[in-house]
Amino acid sequence: MDVSQAGVAIREVVEFELGDVRPILGGWAYWTFEVDGEWIFRFPRTDQVALAAESELRLLPALAAHVDFEVPVPRWSGVFGGRPFFGYRKLEGRPLRASDVEREPAAIGRLAGMLHQIHSFDVDRARCLLKVEGTVLAWRRRYQDLRAAADSQVADLLDPQTESLLEDGFSCLLDGSLVFTPTLVHRDLGTGHILIDEATARPVGIIDFEDAEVGDPAIDFVGFWITLGPERTQQLLDTYQGDLEATFVERIKTYWWMGALHAVLYGLAQKDQTIVDDGVAGLRRRLGTFNS
Repeated sequence: MDVSQAGVAIREVVEFELGDVRPILGGWAYWTFEVDGEWIFRFPRTDQVALAAESELRLLPALAAHVDFEVPVPRWSGVFGGRPFFGYRKLEGRPLRASDVEREPAAIGRLAGMLHQIHSFDVDRARCLLKVEGTVLAWRRRYQDLRAAADSQVADLLDPQTESLLEDGFSCLLDGSLVFTPTLVHRDLGTGHILIDEATARPVGIIDFEDAEVGDPAIDFVGFWITLGPERTQQLLDTYQGDLEATFVERIKTYWWMGALHAVLYGLAQKDQTIVDDGVAGLRRRLGTFNS
C-alpha cells in the first residue's frame, strides 16, 4: 500500500484537511502511516490481520478506560479494500530501551504495574470483546497446532540435535508446564511497544494490540527477557502483583525460543529465505540455551 492510496482512504473518514502523510516502516501485520505528525493510521495487510483490527476496535476503548497509561484509542475508522482500518491520536514518548531501566530503576515497578493492569482486565469481558474462547484448553490447542506446523514445515530444515531439542521443548510445555489462570494478554509486548517519557524514563504507554488474546500472562514477559535480560526480568516478576505459578519462568523461556520458530514459519510463508535462515539460526541458538 502506498501513500497515495492511504491518503485517499483517510480523506474519506476524517473531518480535517489532510496534510502530510508519511509511511512508518516495519511491522508484519499493518501498513502504518503518520498523518500531520499527530495521527497514526493502520491498514491490515491480510484478511487475518483485518480480524485483529476489528478486535482492536472493540477492545481498545474499554482497555483505555481500565488502565492509567496511554493506549491507542481509535478516533477514525473506515474500510479500504474490504478491510477495516483505523486512526488514533499519536501517543507521546519513545520506545523503551534497556539503558532506560539502568537510568531509572523505578521504571521496573511501573512496568510491573502496567502489566498487572492489563492482566487484571475483566477476563469475561475480554473474551466477549475479542470473541475468543480464552481458556487453557484453547491456548493449549494453539501450541498443538504450532507443534504440527513445526513438524510439517520446519523439522526438515533443522539439524538432528536442534530437531530433538524442539520436540523436547514442545513436550515440556504441552505435557506438564502449561498450567495458568487465563488473563487478557498483549501477546507481542516487546519493549519497542512500550513508550516512555524521554525526560524521566517513566513508562507512559503501550501500543500495537493486534495480537491481544486471553491466555497465559507469562507470554507478556518475553520481550523483557530478550531486551532487559533474565536478572531484570526477575526483578520485574518480584514486583508484579499477578499470580506466579511454579512454571512461570520456564514458560517465559519457552515462548522466547518459540519466537524464532514463528520467524521461520513467517519466512516460509513469505518465501523469504533470509528470514528463514535467520529464524533457523535463532531457533538453534535459543533452544541450545533453553536446554543448557
